[in-house]
Amino acid sequence: MQAGDPPQPIPHTPRSRAAGPGTDRGNFYGAGGEVMRQPTKDPLAWWREALLDSRTPRHDGEPQAGFYKRRMVKGGPFLPVEVRLTSVVDDAGELSEPETVTADQMGQKVNAVSIWTHLRPISREEYAALVDQHTSLNFMAATHVRVDLSQTAIGPKGR
Repeated sequence: MQAGDPPQPIPHTPRSRAAGPGTDRGNFYGAGGEVMRQPTKDPLAWWREALLDSRTPRHDGEPQAGFYKRRMVKGGPFLPVEVRLTSVVDDAGELSEPETVTADQMGQKVNAVSIWTHLRPISREEYAALVDQHTSLNFMAATHVRVDLSQTAIGPKGR
């Protein structure tokens, strides 16, 4: 991959908690060791759990689908990030290729693995509000600059 090329989707390796007795790059192994190749049943399970409990274990290099926010610099505006899990299934409902994880940050594809540990889970409503702020407030476009809240206050929506 050359510098400046868009990031490629990465294969998703779900944890055994969500996938069953064992996993290996989209292949699911049953109790007898047979390959089941079933898609992830609930891709948003980790995200929902993390919204309820901030101590939910996070594993480096294993991004989970959901809605998140992050900052590019300390004190900068939050950016909305959506992480998606894509599954391609055949007529039998089995995976026809490995699941992939992609991330979208304000319309730009970003490498989900490289930003994963910098993401904070947020609700869909907060995600939508952040997208709205970025489209309606000019200073939010400067994502690599600190926001001086003494000069620019951000109040609740509707004020």
